[in-house]
Amino acid sequence: MNIGKFAPKASIVIAATIMALGAQQASAQGLPPGGRPSVGLQAFNACTVTDYATVAATALNITPAQLRASFVKGQTLTQIATSANVPYQTVSDALQAARKIDIDQAVKDGVITQAEGTTLETPATAPAPNSTRVVPTGGGGIGGGGQRSGGAAGNQFPDISTINLLLQVASGTPVAGGGFGQRGNGGAFNVSLFDRVKPYAVAAQVLNLKCTDFVISLITPPGQSIPTVAAAQKVDPQAVTDALTKAYQTALAQDVTDNIITQAQSDQLSTTLNTAVTTFVNNPTPMQARPQATATQ
Repeated sequence: MNIGKFAPKASIVIAATIMALGAQQASAQGLPPGGRPSVGLQAFNACTVTDYATVAATALNITPAQLRASFVKGQTLTQIATSANVPYQTVSDALQAARKIDIDQAVKDGVITQAEGTTLETPATAPAPNSTRVVPTGGGGIGGGGQRSGGAAGNQFPDISTINLLLQVASGTPVAGGGFGQRGNGGAFNVSLFDRVKPYAVAAQVLNLKCTDFVISLITPPGQSIPTVAAAQKVDPQAVTDALTKAYQTALAQDVTDNIITQAQSDQLSTTLNTAVTTFVNNPTPMQARPQATATQ
């Protein structure tokens, strides 16, 4: 079945849940409902490239491939920990320790403020073992993929945080709860934290920019598109498209090698990859400008 046929339905499901997650994260940050994180926080979250899958897998005494396979099967991080006979807190502590290193560096680099860093480092309360509830750590945004922001919401890049949903949609299976529950299956850590591909980091590398500088340029009002940034950097936007396509193709191939998905499933997921990447690159606001936000100095 052609997954593209169901793309509009999936986009609506994802977009609605993204809005809900944004409200939860804003609340966790001490922002009023409808408030937004700062430009610096958005840039930090979009550009996190630490291999958290390996961090979590090591704490669980399993391989990163086994962790990814469990997520694709719809298991939560708490369920995976229970199956591995490892206390969830052990995994949470390992992830939070690795996250703290990233946060401290971001504060040192001036991407986020010390106050924001302190909020992000506040331990989250773990959900019940069978819960898919999202509990952003501290000020959250502990996702890392950056795909929930702006126009990227509709870009269904095939990765650990979306594969399960995309395959459900492709097979015509109703999405549980009518929402994008897979985002919450990381327990207190958003599943996108474990994505192989970080699209903003990939694009920034092609554009010869630091990822955080690139994202800040996209967000700071009035906002910029990737082609606009590419023109300023004297880089052909097609190079960004090619790099993103290659990154996701490589990730899917690795998932097949690791027996996380079948070759048939990989082929099915690949049918919308070109559209997703092209839409992302050509979107006038791939990460929407935030009029309420102020850049971190």
